[in-house]
Amino acid sequence: KIKNITWPLDAWVIGYPPDVLTTVWSGNNNGSVMNHQASGFNTSGPIWKEFMEFAHKKVEARGFVQPEGIKIVPVSRFSGKLPLPDTDEKLIIREKFKSEFVPTEIDGALRIIEIDKVSNKLPTDHTPIEAIEKKAVLNFHSYYPENEDWERPVQEWINENGREFVVKFGVESFISSAPTEKDDIHTKEKADQRPEIIIENPRNYGIITPPSIDVVPNIKAINGIQKVEFYFDNELVDEVYRYPYKSTIKVSPSLKKGSTHLIKAIAVDKLYYSSASSIEVKIGKDDTPPNLSIVYPKEGDTVERGSVISIKADAFDERGSIKRVDFYINGQRIGAKTEAPFYTNHKIGNDSRYTLKIEAVDNQGNMSEKKVTFKTRSTINRNNFSFLAPTNNQKVVKNENVTIKIQVSDEMKKDFEGLDIYLTKDNGKKVILADFTESDIGDSGIFSASFNQGEYSSEIFAKVHYAGKSFNSEKISVFTQN
Repeated sequence: KIKNITWPLDAWVIGYPPDVLTTVWSGNNNGSVMNHQASGFNTSGPIWKEFMEFAHKKVEARGFVQPEGIKIVPVSRFSGKLPLPDTDEKLIIREKFKSEFVPTEIDGALRIIEIDKVSNKLPTDHTPIEAIEKKAVLNFHSYYPENEDWERPVQEWINENGREFVVKFGVESFISSAPTEKDDIHTKEKADQRPEIIIENPRNYGIITPPSIDVVPNIKAINGIQKVEFYFDNELVDEVYRYPYKSTIKVSPSLKKGSTHLIKAIAVDKLYYSSASSIEVKIGKDDTPPNLSIVYPKEGDTVERGSVISIKADAFDERGSIKRVDFYINGQRIGAKTEAPFYTNHKIGNDSRYTLKIEAVDNQGNMSEKKVTFKTRSTINRNNFSFLAPTNNQKVVKNENVTIKIQVSDEMKKDFEGLDIYLTKDNGKKVILADFTESDIGDSGIFSASFNQGEYSSEIFAKVHYAGKSFNSEKISVFTQN
C-alpha cells in the first residue's frame, strides 16, 4: 500500500471445465508492484480465455457429473436455512449440499404471510377475500443480536429501507413478527349481516339518456359502508366513499338508441363484506323533470337572525343527470351547485320571514322547482343557545328521521367546552344522542344530530358546557302524526 493506494503484486485466474484445470498468473518477475488498476480479471483473464478456447476447439462440450452424496435442497435466499411451509416461492432458491452438510435450521428471516386488514390477525374461512392482504415478516438481525453496536445498524436499516425492500417481493408493507391469533372480527354472524343494496334510480328496464345518468342506491348496512363501486356494462366507472353514495355515470353519445346496457352497484361495508344490485336500462329520450326535494330548511322552520345556515337539497334525474341546482332567497340567486351534495351557505338577515326557492335543471333542459317559507328569531344572547330544529310540539311521520340543529352564540363560542344532546322516549329512558367537544365547533356554531321517530312521542334537550359551567336548554317535544 503506497499513499493509501493498494498496488497489486499478483493477479490470478483459476478455472476449469470437467477435463482441464487452467491457472494463469500475471505479475512482474522482479517482484515489483503492478499498475494499481491491474487485477486478475483484466490481466490474467484474457490470457485464460484465449488459452481455454484454443484448447477446446476440437473437444466436445460436456457438463459436470454430480458426485455421489450431493443433494439439491430448497433454502431461504437470505439465510441459507430451510424455508417454512408458507414461505413464498420468490424467497426460495435451490442449492447443492453434501449430504452431511444439508441445513437443518428453519429460516425466520423473511416470510410473506396473509393478514386480515381489520383485525390484523390471521384470516379464517369467514374473512372476505377483499379483507386479506399480504405482508412481509422481516426478522432480520445481526450476527450478534445481543450486542447493541451490531444490532442497532441492522434495525435502523430495516426502518429506513424495509418497505422499499419488501416491495420487490410484491408486498407493500412489513411487520416484525407474525401474528398467532386468528381473525375474531369476521364471524358467521357478521357474514350474515353483509350490506343490502338496491338501485332506486334509474328504474330497472328504464330509459337513460346521454351524456350521463344519476345512479342512486338505497343501502342498509349494519357494519357501516366503506365504499360503493359503480359499473357500466361490467366496467368499473366510479367509486364513492361518502354518503349519500350516489354517482353520475357517463353515458357515451355514440350508444345506439334502443340499445340495452347493464348498470351494477356493489356496496362494500367496513368489514369488507359486499353485496351487489344490477339493473338493465335502454338508451332513449329524457323528457321528464328531475326529482327535487328541499332537505333544510323545511317549510315553517325557524332560524336565528344573523346566523349562517346551510341550505340543502336532494336532486337526481330518472333518465339523465343533474346539470345544475340554483338557490334563491326572496327571489335573489344566492348560489349554485353542479354536482352533489347540493348545498349553499347563507347568512340570514333581519327579516322575519324568508322564501327559499330551489331549481334543478337536467342535461336535457328539463327543470323542477321547490319552495318553502321559513321564519327567523332574534340572535341568541351571551350564555344562551337555541334549537333551530325541530320546533317544539312538531309532528312527524312514524319512523321518519328527525334532524336536530342547535346553535351557540358567537360570544359563547369563545369559551365553549362541549355540548350534549339528550333524547327521552315515552318509556322515560334518557339516552345521550350525541356529544360534542370544543374541537367540533365550527364557524356557524351549529351542531347537528338525528334520530328515528318511533310510534310515540320524544323529548329532546341539550346541555352546553361553557366557561366551567353547564346550562340546560328548553325541552323540545316531537309527536308522531296519526
